Parts: sequence; structure tokens; C-alpha cells
Amino acid sequence: MNKLEKNIKDAVESYEAPYSAEAWQSLNKAMWPSKATLLKWAASSAALLALVVFGYSYINNSNEVVTDELIVKTIQNKGSKTLVKKVENLAYDTNERHTTEDSSKEITEFNTPSETNVQNEVTKVPVTELPSDVNDNSNKPAPKDENNTIVVDENKTENTNTTVALKAKVITSKTIQCLSSKFNFTPSVSKQNAIYEWHLGDGTIIIGSTIDYTYEVAGHYSVELVLRDLNTKEIIKISPPVEITVLEEPSTSFTYEMANTIEPSTYFRNTTPTTTNLHWEIENLKSSNLENIQYSFKHKGRFTVNLTATNENGCSTTCSKTITIEQDYNLLAPTAFSPNGDNLNDYFMPKALPLMELPFTLTIYDRQGKLMYQTTDSSQPWDGINTQDGIPAENGIYVWVCQLTKENGETEIYQSQIVITK
Repeated sequence: MNKLEKNIKDAVESYEAPYSAEAWQSLNKAMWPSKATLLKWAASSAALLALVVFGYSYINNSNEVVTDELIVKTIQNKGSKTLVKKVENLAYDTNERHTTEDSSKEITEFNTPSETNVQNEVTKVPVTELPSDVNDNSNKPAPKDENNTIVVDENKTENTNTTVALKAKVITSKTIQCLSSKFNFTPSVSKQNAIYEWHLGDGTIIIGSTIDYTYEVAGHYSVELVLRDLNTKEIIKISPPVEITVLEEPSTSFTYEMANTIEPSTYFRNTTPTTTNLHWEIENLKSSNLENIQYSFKHKGRFTVNLTATNENGCSTTCSKTITIEQDYNLLAPTAFSPNGDNLNDYFMPKALPLMELPFTLTIYDRQGKLMYQTTDSSQPWDGINTQDGIPAENGIYVWVCQLTKENGETEIYQSQIVITK
């Protein structure tokens, strides 16, 4: 129900007097505005329409640049996070519709977006009559999508490959070494933006700035350093070759055997071919440069024997073996005797000395280091008498020392304890 219908209804329902012209005129005046009011409404509408037409005409005449047909690049101002849109060389004359001059300008917006959105923004614009230098002064046509729209990617960077003069040269302190020696190779420049690839001449390739390498076979080898690009792995530079000589080393070896005689000796025999120098070492007990050696171990245990051989090139190798001795050896000397005149165990003499028939000196001391007896004759054993004063020694522990000279002139020292019990 509109206003007219409502007013009529209300008037009819509330009006009880009989019809009259004056009453109907009064009702009609209440429902409709006056002519003066209608004139005011019409004047206001006309003024508003004139204002709209004037504004449209003013804006249309002053807008010389058609902004909906421009490539607008969005960049981020370095000094702040202010968003800047730059219009580049795409101004059009509104009358002739072609490019007239460079009218680039910057428009600053204050609604700063996030940094990620600014950096990844791609702006699309309709294709118009673009000049040839619009795409970074390139003669190539701008890329288009399926809607025939040019796509401008702000993340695209110019390819600026620059050729860098890299240096490849092999540096080594020694070019001639023995087979077991380690070669060290370094480049002339060690910190370059490249992959260092070493070709060692024996089929081996090692990646690394500085390397150490030991060859397995003697001979001559040509070493090269190859520099490769970090990304493409393509060869950038190859060094001049460096000649390496690896010298042969002797194949050192020896054998040994133990003799179960009065003196349990061990014999060592060299089996190294074509050597110029030999050196034996038995755990600080014995050393010799002879071809073959013999040694008597005095105490049980495990002992390491080394033989070092050197050839004509000056290269040497060492062969090592471990010897196991099952029991001590002290010239077969007893541990006690009883010099009481009963003809039973009345004398002391190491049993091996008369049998070996080698020069020796046997000396006996008491526990305070006082000399009790000394002899160089195996037929004169100690009878328990102190030769300094002729008084028989008391029961107790005494120390004996024997210095023995072997056939080859070497001297060996044996010592232990003897107990007198009467």
C-alpha cells in the first residue's frame, strides 16, 4: 500500500461527516506537495545534473594520458617501503593517438603492501600501439599470454655473464719420490670460483683444492689440474702437465730360527734381493748392519725384530716380525747352594760357562754391594768364602753378574741372585 492509498484509507475510516467539496479539497491538500515544493525539487535535480556533466567534461579534457592503456611497473623504493608505480615512455596524445615524448613520472601510493607481494608482482596491460623500445630498449617483441596481453615480470634480471680469467697451475714440492712417499699437489691459486679436478696420470681423479696422493706402482706420471664451472660442470681451464717420477723400493724380507743348545740362540737370515744397505734392530737390545745376525734372548716374552733395506735409488723399506721366547735364560745358573763341606752342592758356577768356552768375568756381591768373589776361570767356582777377609759368607741372598764376550766380539751381561743355605 502506497502513501496515497494509506492516506485515503485513513481519511475514509476516520471521516464520518457527509461528503462535501470542502472536505475533499482539504484531504487532497494533505496528500500532495504544493507547487512551490515541486519547483524546489526540480531546481535541485537540475543543479546536480549540471555539476555531474561539468565534472565529467573537465576530467575528460584534462586527462592527456590514457592510464588504462599504460604498462605500469611496480617497484619498491629503496629508502622506505613506499610503493612506487613508474609509467615508462607510453604517453599518448589524445588527439593523434601515437607516442609523442617521454612522459615518465612516479606515482606514490601510501597503502604499502608486503615486501613479498611487491617483489613478485606481475602487471598485465592491454596491447596497443607500443613503441619498439618499450621492453628495456630491446627489439624483441614483448611476451604475450593467451589473451594477447603483454606480461611484464619484475623479477626478471638481465643475464650478465662475465668471463673471469681463472688460473690453473700444479704446484708440488717434490716431483721425484719413492713409492711409499706421499705427493702433495696444490694449485697456484687456491680460492677461485671453480671446481678443482686433479688428473693424477694413473687413472685416478680427485676433487679438491689441495690433495695428498700415494701411488701404488712405480713409474712416470703426468699430473694435470682441470678447472670446471660450478654450475654447468664444463671445463674452463686446463693446467700444463707436471711430470712425476715414482721410484721403486726394495722388497725387504727375512727369516729366523731358534737353536735348542746350551745357549738358546735365535738366528736371523736376510732374504731381501739386490740391496745395498741393511740394518737390524731388536727392541733396543741389539742393532747390527751385518747380512745375518744371531741373538740369545735372556728373558721370556715377545720381541719385535726390524730389518730395513735400502736400494741404489736411496729408497728403503722395513720388514718387522715378532719373536716369542718361552722361558728365561741365565747361563743355566742354579738359584741356591749350600757350602757346608758335605760335598753336596758346595759350589756355585753357571753351568753354561764351562760348556761355551767363551771369555767371561763372574763377580759376586752381597746385598750391600760389597765384593765377595770374582773369577774368569770356569774351573774355579765360588765356595761361599769372602775372598776379601777369608770369612765364610752367612746364609742369605747374594747377587752375581757375568760379563760374556761372544765369538763376534760382542759383549753380553747376565745377572741374577743366588741363595746360601747351610
